[in-house]
Amino acid sequence: MTVAAFFCAQTAHAQFFKARKAPKNELCLDFGLGIFPHDNHFDSCPTKSSINNGWSYSNKDLAGQSYNLTYLYNLTNRLGIGVQAGLEQFYEERTLHNEYYFNDAVAEDSERNLYYVMPTARFYIVSLNHFAIYARVAGGVGFSRIREKDLNPHDDLDFNCGKKNDMCFAYQISPFCLEAGGEHIRVFSELGFGHQGFYTIGIKFAY
Repeated sequence: MTVAAFFCAQTAHAQFFKARKAPKNELCLDFGLGIFPHDNHFDSCPTKSSINNGWSYSNKDLAGQSYNLTYLYNLTNRLGIGVQAGLEQFYEERTLHNEYYFNDAVAEDSERNLYYVMPTARFYIVSLNHFAIYARVAGGVGFSRIREKDLNPHDDLDFNCGKKNDMCFAYQISPFCLEAGGEHIRVFSELGFGHQGFYTIGIKFAY
């Protein structure tokens, strides 16, 4: 009984640490957090007269997330290339401060939706049957829609807020990524910086 258990454990150990033969195609769905503002779009909202007489600004509330769909084609067992499409959403609220007033005032908020398409490449550092470590980069084009709103239109501060559409360079650099699972379905997590976010969690389907 002990010998049989030993051989079963050895077999399971060998299967777990066996190098994986990568499938040709992968489809990934993920959700990202830790979105940072990529431009100071609040500068377009207040006029110069708004920041006179001791007025200053600070961010009160920040929130952002992304939703991504990625297709990868594996050229080798380690290198895969493909395309990533996603939506980045970012919300920001700014508070006014004045040395002559006791109470602060919420002055404006901004909501940014960025739609992007990026060619991407992934390289497996370690690739086993049920576990892998990899790095991934992506870069492409983004189309942003920014809405800025004056939250105090009846006060004595003049704000020129509105909507803005723009294009930008979209990117993601994720140097440390983990995945685990079976042959066809795996979960993964990525740490990096860019429009996808600082922390990403998702699921991938291999075929």
